[in-house]
Amino acid sequence: MKRSTKTPEPQEFDDLVFEDQSVADALRAFAENRRHGHLLLHGALGTGKSTAARVIRQQRYPDKETADLFAPVIGCDMNEDINEQLALIERGWAIHRLTGADNPIAIIDEVDQLGRVQQNKLRSLMDKAVAHKLGYFIFTTNHVSNIDPALVHRCECFEVRLLTPSALKRRCHQLLRQEGIKMPDKQLVGLLDTTDGSWRETRRLLDRIIAANALPMAA
Repeated sequence: MKRSTKTPEPQEFDDLVFEDQSVADALRAFAENRRHGHLLLHGALGTGKSTAARVIRQQRYPDKETADLFAPVIGCDMNEDINEQLALIERGWAIHRLTGADNPIAIIDEVDQLGRVQQNKLRSLMDKAVAHKLGYFIFTTNHVSNIDPALVHRCECFEVRLLTPSALKRRCHQLLRQEGIKMPDKQLVGLLDTTDGSWRETRRLLDRIIAANALPMAA
């Protein structure tokens, strides 16, 4: 049997990395079902917004297997059939409530790719969801300025910033140790400098390190 050549997908909130502790603390409250409302995560490419949205939703569900019954959707895929897509989200919330999720979550990635008419219809469902306690949205975007201000105003907004090597170092050491790999701080920080603060690029870097160190293991 061979070692893994990929870093594992984050499964728990503690697996996530944030540059700002205040953002981490606020999002942890959402993940632990202590705080509710529509969420908008915005920031540069590759900062882990979509991953954070998925982990927050998964951690809020008492039955983890039902958390991904309805996969996140991408804004551009909703433009042609927005009414059908929103109806599907409502049905998903209803099913999740039946499985014990008091505050079910729907994720829309790249919500800025929705047209203005579609954003208006989405805004109506957001209001309905709050009024009737149907569920909540988590939106992600790299371009918050392209979103209707009225929609943004209905969300709690958090910027997920690019990461410094010092913020990344601890988590990277943990992931490498899981694969039996030890690396001096100076060497790791030097490599992290090449990722430009992107968690996506950091994971690719770790994948390369793990693949280069993969050795056959006893069956």
